[in-house]
Amino acid sequence: MASGGRTSFQFLIGCNVTGTQQVTKLGNSMQGVQGKAKNLALSMKGLATGLAAVAGAAASFRAISQSLEVFSDRQADALSLTLGLTRLTNEAPKTARALTKVADALGYETLFDESDFQKGFVLLTTFKDIAVSNYRAIAEAAADMAQATPTVSVQSAFMQLAKAMGDPARGLTALRRSGVIFTEQQTQMVKSLVKANKHFEAQQLILKAVQASYNNLSKIAAKGLA
Repeated sequence: MASGGRTSFQFLIGCNVTGTQQVTKLGNSMQGVQGKAKNLALSMKGLATGLAAVAGAAASFRAISQSLEVFSDRQADALSLTLGLTRLTNEAPKTARALTKVADALGYETLFDESDFQKGFVLLTTFKDIAVSNYRAIAEAAADMAQATPTVSVQSAFMQLAKAMGDPARGLTALRRSGVIFTEQQTQMVKSLVKANKHFEAQQLILKAVQASYNNLSKIAAKGLA
């Protein structure tokens, strides 16, 4: 009995020691897992930070690319305007800079983009009978027409006005369809001025009729929104 009791006691001690060792190993293993998990979390955090930085850099790159593209387009339009004006004035660079400022101002005062007016000015340079001094008034009239009729763009309005000034007989009819009101007296006066080779005066009369019909609609529509 004594021998058997001693054996049982030794067995219990052995189990206790073995169990304690296993628990210690398990604890060490758990600490190792926790350490690895912590390291993994730190790695993921670093990766997320890196990805965020990459995403931010990509967004910045896209913004810079778009800005450069816009800048390139503006530069191209400015060059085209200068070249077009060389056929009409001896001060093409100076006039081009002044018209660019007009385009920027109208881009702020209306709901349309300054590039719309810049391209419109380039279009006007292809009509040699249109006085450069009338470009701003034409641009304002084009904006009014585009604002009044959603299906009409600033560019198409520029074209319509340019044609009306170059060929009033046909152009005035087209402007009437767009809502511009010409009295019979105004129509005859425009034709008489063109026949007398007084194109500047004829253009002034056409623009006054357009302005009276729309009454600065594009600038009114942009109040607080441009």
